[in-house]
Amino acid sequence: MVSLWIAIFLLIIIVLYELWKPQWAQEGFTSLVSVGGSSFWQKWMPRRGDISLDPTGEPDGYIRDIRYFAGYTDVQRLGQDHDFCRMVMPSSGKETDMFFACALGGTEGLSSVKYKTPSVSDGFEISRDDYMNAGYCRILKRGDAFQAMCNPIGDTSFKAMIIDGKPPPAIQTLYSFYERIVF
Repeated sequence: MVSLWIAIFLLIIIVLYELWKPQWAQEGFTSLVSVGGSSFWQKWMPRRGDISLDPTGEPDGYIRDIRYFAGYTDVQRLGQDHDFCRMVMPSSGKETDMFFACALGGTEGLSSVKYKTPSVSDGFEISRDDYMNAGYCRILKRGDAFQAMCNPIGDTSFKAMIIDGKPPPAIQTLYSFYERIVF
């Protein structure tokens, strides 16, 4: 009975070690795909192959607006930047139909705009000083001051806008420029 428990314990240790240190034992064709440091994420949550940084390759009848953030980030909160986010609008639409959307890693062949914010016509505010920081963030004017505002990451879409309490240093530098602007 004791040897059974020892065997189970060793098996659990080996499985956990393989998940966190996959380089320990590589088998088969592990070097064909390289989208992160762990073969676990490469196999179960790969980056989308049908969408990329190329702004002309937008699928599903959408047009990407290259003036805004576009890049891989960790929307699914799994520790890997496998979700591609960008500002898009329907190819038959106008600028008020624009919204921010993410093509989630591991959803190859599914809609690339299902995870999204509301459109500009639905009240979504845009700014070209945008960035990702635990959500889609940008600098917006509030009264007489400018603030970093974010739509935090939710389980099925972005949440309602809140103030970014810890903007990155580059965004804090932009504040100093905005403080001196006179309209």
